[in-house]
Amino acid sequence: MRPATIRWAGPSLLAVALAFAVPAWAEPARLDEQAAVEAARGRGELRDATEGALDAARAEADEAGLWPNPTFEYERDRTKEVGGAVLQDTYRLSQPVDISGRRFLRQDAALRRADSAQAEGRQRMADAGAEARRLFHAVLMRTQALDAAQGWAARLGEAETVLTKLRQGREVSGYDARRLSREKLAADAKVRAMGADLAESWERLRAVMGLPAGSPMLRLDGKLLPPPPLGLDDLMGRLESRPDLQGLRSRIAASELERRAADRGWIPELTVGAGLKQVDRPESRDQGVLLTVSAPLPLFDRGQASARKAEAQTRATSADLALARIKAEGEVRGLWRRTIELRDTALKFRESAVAPSRDLARIAQAAYRAGEMNVLELLDAHKALWEAETTALELEFGAREAHSDLILAAGEPTP
Repeated sequence: MRPATIRWAGPSLLAVALAFAVPAWAEPARLDEQAAVEAARGRGELRDATEGALDAARAEADEAGLWPNPTFEYERDRTKEVGGAVLQDTYRLSQPVDISGRRFLRQDAALRRADSAQAEGRQRMADAGAEARRLFHAVLMRTQALDAAQGWAARLGEAETVLTKLRQGREVSGYDARRLSREKLAADAKVRAMGADLAESWERLRAVMGLPAGSPMLRLDGKLLPPPPLGLDDLMGRLESRPDLQGLRSRIAASELERRAADRGWIPELTVGAGLKQVDRPESRDQGVLLTVSAPLPLFDRGQASARKAEAQTRATSADLALARIKAEGEVRGLWRRTIELRDTALKFRESAVAPSRDLARIAQAAYRAGEMNVLELLDAHKALWEAETTALELEFGAREAHSDLILAAGEPTP
């Protein structure tokens, strides 16, 4: 029966598919890299954190654009005059009015901060995808490393079987038997240690994907050796799409708008009022319309401190952007070179070392059975094959890690 391959269809559907889609007697379901990345990005907690921060920033923008609440005043004045008391009742409704445009500038600044929060959310999603990608390939590498160690232990087991038959004919010494037994114990211990490493990597990947505890380990579909990276010029051209750099640019724009708003601090905010005034005298009753206009005098605070603060924030954030841009360029160039060199090294090593080591181990096994080679030479051939396979996996994993970091450094696309 062909095993099922899990591909992304939303976090809840993925969990259901993993738990129920594949019968217990069937081969375990398979998981590819893209499904792992999308599952990590689709976790509810990550979505809530991203959307919550963005909603809060947008609420601040809405708040910055609101008109101030009007003020209602009532005043009653009673005075005594010749002939009786005089009552004055005043009803007034006042509304602050921004004639400088500061409110609109501050709202635009808040919207730019919301853009920065959105960019931070995209960066959080990219980081989650990159972490899932690294853990996916860590599980893949440790699975293959465990297979290599099990192959080493199995070959030693076959050699032990041959040695047992030879001992029955008294064709080998007791030292050879003990030496092979010790090597077999070391191989078995290595298998158990690698199994523990694999279990740890799977648990971390499972948690990042949002799968429930106790989920069975899936068979991974994918290659450890990465594909050739894009050209360096293409990668450098994608730097401007990095969410962290976009977020810094939005923060610079917000600070500049705040500075422009502060520069208009010399324009006062008017408060316009209208109402009714009634005067009751013993002999008459009068009333009339009341109009008021008030404005603070910008003698001391004309927004100069706020303007200086916004200008300093613009300068600091611009410097942060320049430093981040330089660092990103260095990361992309370095990771691109590392990916190219490690990938070429891994290809050449697997071609020149692993296959010949496998042939030598097979020849040594046959020669030992024929009595043409001692046990130390046999053990050396088997261990050399395991070391060659392990080194090849380490080189391929190093190239894959560099490739994954390169994708993130160059501005990984996010939904």
